[in-house]
Amino acid sequence: MNSEKNVEFLWSSSDEINARGDEYWPLVMEIACRNSLSKADICQLGMDQQTVNLLARDYFDETERGNKTFNNFEDIAADYESDQLHPEDLKDALLSKALNKILQSCSNGSIHGNGGSFHQRTFLSCQITVSNLVVVSSVQLLQFLLSNRSIGQECIQEDELKNLLAKKPTPICYDGFEPSGRMHIAQGVMKVTNVNKLTSAGCQVKIWIADWFAQLNNKLGGDLERIKIIGEYFKEIWQAGGMNLEKVTFLWASEEISGRGNKYWPLVMDIARRNNLRRVLRCGQIIGRSETEVLSAAQILYPCMQCADIFLLEADICQLGMDQRKVNMLAREYCDDIKRKNKPIILSHHMLPGLLEGQEKMSKSNPSSVIFMEDDEDAVNEKISKAHCPSRTIAGNPCLEYVKYLVLPRFNEFKVEIDGGDKTFTSFEDIAADYENGELSPEDLKKALIKALNKMLQVSTSLCE
Repeated sequence: MNSEKNVEFLWSSSDEINARGDEYWPLVMEIACRNSLSKADICQLGMDQQTVNLLARDYFDETERGNKTFNNFEDIAADYESDQLHPEDLKDALLSKALNKILQSCSNGSIHGNGGSFHQRTFLSCQITVSNLVVVSSVQLLQFLLSNRSIGQECIQEDELKNLLAKKPTPICYDGFEPSGRMHIAQGVMKVTNVNKLTSAGCQVKIWIADWFAQLNNKLGGDLERIKIIGEYFKEIWQAGGMNLEKVTFLWASEEISGRGNKYWPLVMDIARRNNLRRVLRCGQIIGRSETEVLSAAQILYPCMQCADIFLLEADICQLGMDQRKVNMLAREYCDDIKRKNKPIILSHHMLPGLLEGQEKMSKSNPSSVIFMEDDEDAVNEKISKAHCPSRTIAGNPCLEYVKYLVLPRFNEFKVEIDGGDKTFTSFEDIAADYENGELSPEDLKKALIKALNKMLQVSTSLCE
């Protein structure tokens, strides 16, 4: 019997891991970082017998998004008092729907009266109870839908987006980045433009600073302190560049995951359990890796973690680049697996190409093909002067893409000196037309682009000095 005192039973899920998650999971990540997939593959020792105690996954209400119909005043009052029904939505439904319906009915009846009394049938026709009051979206819906195509190259699914905005005037939008060194102009300028469009449309934007993920991906040598410094640098650049931070929250992945590990890690494990290795490898693009590249065990876990981020942040909309599409789709597929109705909506923005011919995406590994936020005027002049810019050709022309996605959204115009005179464009269609017919030459386009980019970078370059 004395031997029992030397034996201790420990429950991995409910006691030890949950209670010591801040110690356990960083250790798991460290082991994963140090081992490749081929090395981990030899450790299949009865894992099919291991069970995972999953926590509750009821992160959102199971009600479908869309219009809402009230049948009694008590329900309206309850939703209004709890802030589920906003004043703007109430006014819109009352003014544009219910009252107009009442007045239309009254106008169809006789308004002739004697001594101020209406005909009975007119009075009766006005006795319309608001039993079919439908709460539709506010002006924010229109604003968002008008601007979302300038943010999103692809929207999955647009009907879900409309239903979301009809129900939730202030949706949560998830964006994120790895602090991984120098900030290129797409990160610095397009991010500000897109975030400001989202917040002006009523969205609450959560920007996920993926410091732990950068460490998993071996950015900056996996040095977490250096990664955090770069994260702070990114924040300062965006603020200096005009990002409206009123509805923006920056969240550090390392802090959020450590503080909410009892919710996060069971979710990661469940996502991993429900997907095979081939499906996870297809997401390698999100960390800049190909499907055939040898990955560490940590990099294999990365897509499952990024997928879990979406649910941890309770995101309604994923606003990331097209290169993140596969992991965002993984999140929607996971919703199908767990029979969850409210899937995250994917709003994927366009990816700017590199400046050299054939570069579909900017690559920091080739600095001459990328404009960085700290580039001075000489660097910008040299890079744009050498940039690929085929005459009379729109497709595959990085200089025109810079004008379309950087200059016009920032300045609302593009000024070009042509034959000694100035011409101001306010739409990309006009620029493309002049370029295609030869009225706008590559040389004139580049000169104007250099001037616009240097003006755009003034704030960030002074900050970096």
